[in-house]
Amino acid sequence: MVEPLAGAAYAIERGGIQPSDTVLIAGAGPVGLMTLLGLKALGVKEIYITDISESRRKKAEALGASQIWNPLTEKIPARIKAISGGKGVDVAIEAVGLEAALKDCLASVRYQGKVIVQGIFTERVPVHMLGFVTRETTMIGTNSINPTLAMSWIASRGIQPELIITKVVPLEQISAEGFESLAQKTKEEIKILVAPERHH
Repeated sequence: MVEPLAGAAYAIERGGIQPSDTVLIAGAGPVGLMTLLGLKALGVKEIYITDISESRRKKAEALGASQIWNPLTEKIPARIKAISGGKGVDVAIEAVGLEAALKDCLASVRYQGKVIVQGIFTERVPVHMLGFVTRETTMIGTNSINPTLAMSWIASRGIQPELIITKVVPLEQISAEGFESLAQKTKEEIKILVAPERHH
């Protein structure tokens, strides 16, 4: 569980996020939830998170997100503008790898705001470049880890990355209980751990 937290640590550091920043996270899967934990460790107060899965939204709420929305039923940029007095968030983090999530991020950041992209994209994404240019947005890709920073959060800030585990399965059930479960469109499970030892 330290490894995904270390990915969040790297992204937060690379993005230069400050405790005073307001942050939107698009996606409450393992990446988004680890980023939420990291932001809490940093002392960020206003953290908004979006996900289409109700179980993932509930987990984000339990882990301390300020507000949680379903992007299928809410216009996220409009929500952000409403709570920020029309300004937008300081930082938006794309943690899914989907066009709709990236567009929400780009449309939700303030003038000269930052968009940090952690999601792995398999499709090409058309970006509205005029808005990107006129609002002087910075977009940063991140794909590394910072285990030292993650470990320091666990040691000194009491961060518990294991809280996002939703199921533990034995190795012989990895296919049906693990991969197939995570491949479901409903996304009920978040992080499944595999226990290699046989249970007697």
